[in-house]
Amino acid sequence: MKDPRVHEPDVDPDAPPSESELREASLLRDALLDARAPNEQAELARAVVLAHAPRPLLAAENEAIVAHALERGAFLARARRARGRWIATGTSALALAAAVFLFVTSRSAGLAPVASTEPELLHARSSQPLFHEPFAAHGGTSARVDRILSARAVDFRENMFAAWDVR
Repeated sequence: MKDPRVHEPDVDPDAPPSESELREASLLRDALLDARAPNEQAELARAVVLAHAPRPLLAAENEAIVAHALERGAFLARARRARGRWIATGTSALALAAAVFLFVTSRSAGLAPVASTEPELLHARSSQPLFHEPFAAHGGTSARVDRILSARAVDFRENMFAAWDVR
């Protein structure tokens, strides 16, 4: 069968159909009448017709499609839950094994707690010891903030020197 998109200039479009064209037309007609007949052009024609005016779904077809979708959704949900349980169980088992390993190795080696080589750092604390006098009802906020910032700057500087092991 020749490609209809190819234009042949020496063929007269008004000429009567040839034997091969009549045979192809007969096969196409038969394929369009019987949907089970395999024919590439008939499948294209059926697709165009269904795209333009789709046939309504039968109630049984619709129920089958919905049942299949619900069944598949339930299966996927069960699979996700099972996978989540396996991951949680595996993670818990791994953590338990690591804890037992660390407990047994530290007990069998008789390890004592290791003395920290890190310098002792000052920790942030309340600003209450910086103020002995009661606060004024109005004003003085800047002075209080300045006093707190000054004390914390000293703490920060001492922490930096301690971290650098400078005394």
